[in-house]
Amino acid sequence: NLAKHMVFIMVLIHIIACLWWGVSAGETSEDTWISTAGLEDVGLVNQYSTSYHWALTQFTGNHELYPVSFPERVYNIIVLLFAFVVSASYISSITSSMTRLQMLTGRQAQMFSALRQYLRDNGISRRLTVRIQRNAHYAYLEFQKTTPEQ
Repeated sequence: NLAKHMVFIMVLIHIIACLWWGVSAGETSEDTWISTAGLEDVGLVNQYSTSYHWALTQFTGNHELYPVSFPERVYNIIVLLFAFVVSASYISSITSSMTRLQMLTGRQAQMFSALRQYLRDNGISRRLTVRIQRNAHYAYLEFQKTTPEQ
């Protein structure tokens, strides 16, 4: 699941980077981030890597390139708002997953605690208690294997 999120973010950053480059590459009358950074003659690969770096920094907040022309500023504002929403939803998703994991772990601990208490209250021998607990643990692990992960 985490790998899917990472691939999605990488593709999203690629699209944002290509659009950022496109906004500036079409401009000829105004200065652009390409001309301000002195990247007109360095080749497309270097311009793309700089665009990708810029797009990535929109999610982290560490900017080394700044919009120069009006279209660049407008696009930058749109991307910043979009990056904020995507980051917030991504953090929300991670928080929700961690909460579910804590709830499942707590429920498992509660079930095993209830089993131990039952065995102790009913005077079950130590040897049989260990075997029952091992079996319960094994059954729980098997149940987890067959339960679809949400």
